[in-house]
Amino acid sequence: MILELSLIKEDKLKVLLTPFDMMKYELTCETLDYDDTKTRKAIWSILDFAKNETGFDAAIGKIRIEVYPEKSGGCAIYITKLKKSEAPIPTDMKENLAKIPADTRETTPAVYRFSDLESLLGVCRSLFHCGYREASDAFFEVQPTGMTRFFLRLEETSAPLSKKAKYLRENLFILEFGERLEYDEAVLYLAEHCGAICKERAVQTLSAI
Repeated sequence: MILELSLIKEDKLKVLLTPFDMMKYELTCETLDYDDTKTRKAIWSILDFAKNETGFDAAIGKIRIEVYPEKSGGCAIYITKLKKSEAPIPTDMKENLAKIPADTRETTPAVYRFSDLESLLGVCRSLFHCGYREASDAFFEVQPTGMTRFFLRLEETSAPLSKKAKYLRENLFILEFGERLEYDEAVLYLAEHCGAICKERAVQTLSAI
């Protein structure tokens, strides 16, 4: 098991789950609920691992769990050990999700390039599993060498945690499989050199393959 753990202080731990971690534990930010058996099992499996790695023992006393969706498709989980005077662990983790009104969000188009079809399909599966439902288009290009490259156009939504916060416009996990292109140049390239595989609902359609 490989998770990104950060011991903020003795009584607070941050766990960052990638989209692939979410898939492994069969979790989504929309369905996280501590009353759900699957969620509890996943959380305590993560906490057992964290104890071995950092010494953070969540089994002693009461804890509070806060979950914040990441724009990459994963989520950040903060576990805080509580003092006796503080509120106990919430029974509904969904109440702690960072909900930002839709009218504060901005949509930024992006194009990614992949060297093989399986990478494109895998990214589509991950995006769909993590709740991506915006417009998306997929393209292919047969190169002079006979090799085929694939492209995915997305609408990336980012929301700042405060007015001064910077926007995160990249689905960072996709960079493990493909390359993010300059959007304006990529759109012209797609129009001139590529054929369409699926338009408007590429992520939803290709995730089923």
